[in-house]
Amino acid sequence: MLMNSNFYKDFSVIIPTYNRSNFLKKAITSVLRQKNVTFEIIIGDNASKDNTADIVKNFSDSRIKYFKNYKNLGHQKNFKKCFEKASGEYIFALGDDDFILEDHALFKILKVMRKNKVGVGEIGAIYYSESIQNPCRLFTLGDRLILIKSRKDKKLPLKAMDINVSFFSGLIFDNSVVNSNRITNSYNYPYFPLVYDAIRKKGAIFIPNLHLVAHISLRFVPEYFSLDKLGSFYMEDYLDMVRKYLNVEDYQKHKKEFLRESTILLPSIKLFTDNMNYLKILRRMILLDSLLIIFPRFIILALIGFLPKFILKSLRELMIYQGEKRIRKIVKKYDYYQKIKRFVNLT
Repeated sequence: MLMNSNFYKDFSVIIPTYNRSNFLKKAITSVLRQKNVTFEIIIGDNASKDNTADIVKNFSDSRIKYFKNYKNLGHQKNFKKCFEKASGEYIFALGDDDFILEDHALFKILKVMRKNKVGVGEIGAIYYSESIQNPCRLFTLGDRLILIKSRKDKKLPLKAMDINVSFFSGLIFDNSVVNSNRITNSYNYPYFPLVYDAIRKKGAIFIPNLHLVAHISLRFVPEYFSLDKLGSFYMEDYLDMVRKYLNVEDYQKHKKEFLRESTILLPSIKLFTDNMNYLKILRRMILLDSLLIIFPRFIILALIGFLPKFILKSLRELMIYQGEKRIRKIVKKYDYYQKIKRFVNLT
């Protein structure tokens, strides 16, 4: 396989970071161990106040390109700067608190992306909260390649909504179709236009049996739950975004599915907010889809949200425990624990 002559390396792995020095070493190590590919690692430090610079310096590897902003520019502009500095044929986005599980991942991704000539690729993700030994969630579209073709009318096929665009880490871009100016100032979805434009141009693919190990927090207060703080509702923002890329029929189908799936979050939203904000969110959801008022799961979960917070907290902890127990069994088929053991020995 010959590299596209317009690019100097197979991959630019971009790692935007801010005050995550305790995780960053794993992220960098997981890239440096990749086999049979050429790459650069672009680390965009958004004016961290911890020892991020020292962590990077300790690697002493010329493939690492580090820059530090003189002040915090916001995550949107930091993302954009990382994309602008990428010189690889493909751009692999990696969260600063995540790492690539398999040491042959980039090589396999390279073969798949070149063969299928798509604009965007994605791999699976195994999420953990407290410990990598206790994964709590899994993202996968199955054990087969899933190819999503671009359409002549420039609208996205509905299947494109299966790509986990809400999670930046693990997305792969054909650098020839990337336009960093499409990264917006949206708090929740700054890179959605960048991703969807690339899919619209050349399609997308899900690459199975490769994984990120991604850190998430299940016990923090998401800012996007607060309507008063942000002045917008994240569900409305998301639907306004995807409306531009889907035809009318597909948009209506996706909106219905998205809102019904989102009802599972209602007790958690209430746990992290107050009654007034919770009522506003319920109202905004109903304004988006009036049929929610006769959807049994919405009614039940909305009512559960009015239980005392100590009960909601106990229910959430139970759900976290059950989720970890279930996922621990599932990830064994990917040899997760053996791969984690080998990786931990490196770090």
